[in-house]
Amino acid sequence: MITQEDIARVALELEQAEDTVTKLRLKRYITSAAGASYAAAKGRIELVRGELERLNVQYEAEQQALADRPDVEKAAAKEIGAAKKELEASHDALATAASTAQQALLDLYGAAEAHNALIARHSAALTVRGLAVEEGRDHQTGGGRDGLRIRGVWWVPVQSVALLTWVTDQVAAVCWPRGTGMRSATGRHALERRSDGLLGKVAKLPAPAPAEPRPKRAKALGAPVYFRNRHEAEEAASSELRDWGRDVPANVRASVERRLRQLEEDIASGQVILRSS
Repeated sequence: MITQEDIARVALELEQAEDTVTKLRLKRYITSAAGASYAAAKGRIELVRGELERLNVQYEAEQQALADRPDVEKAAAKEIGAAKKELEASHDALATAASTAQQALLDLYGAAEAHNALIARHSAALTVRGLAVEEGRDHQTGGGRDGLRIRGVWWVPVQSVALLTWVTDQVAAVCWPRGTGMRSATGRHALERRSDGLLGKVAKLPAPAPAEPRPKRAKALGAPVYFRNRHEAEEAASSELRDWGRDVPANVRASVERRLRQLEEDIASGQVILRSS
């Protein structure tokens, strides 16, 4: 909208141009440079007068529209009321859909973790029976630190968080073929700054349950896990941190710390053997 300050600024510009023309007219002798300044000021006066006239007309029209606005809004009361009702219903439906999608992702994460736990349990069970996959040997069946093999088929754990990211990226690829949308890290922060309370209507997830301890490998039948060095062993124990980057949830960090403590116990008991210190 046009303000009085806008009009005053252009009026001052017009006054300065007219003052320049008046001063040059009073000079007895005018140099070529002064003549050029005079012509420029004259041309500027015409332009600024037109701009000032346009601003005044637009200002008056806008002020009249403001004065008429209550009557216009009153006349559109029925349409405004219908819009409000439809938007509120749509807003609630959107929050419900977000809650459903959120729960679906949580179910997906749970299924991935259950699958990983199953792999770990069967791997440990085969190892207990003396069926460990030994490095350098092509055993068709057996348990190992990277998963287990059953009749030539490897079953390896899935990175749960990476799977969630993959699923959302598949949706993004369909909805935004050019690769924008959910892949933008700034999109999340923009959502959290919304003032309409949308995220407040999305169902709150329960607090994360403490991670279940992984099945321990059997000591009795001598099936140790080998690592080249301590660094490799610690990298394997803390691999989940790589899925999160800098923003690691407290429960994930606690789970990794437990695995690192377990690693120390396994090294001390001989379940984990470091080829070099």
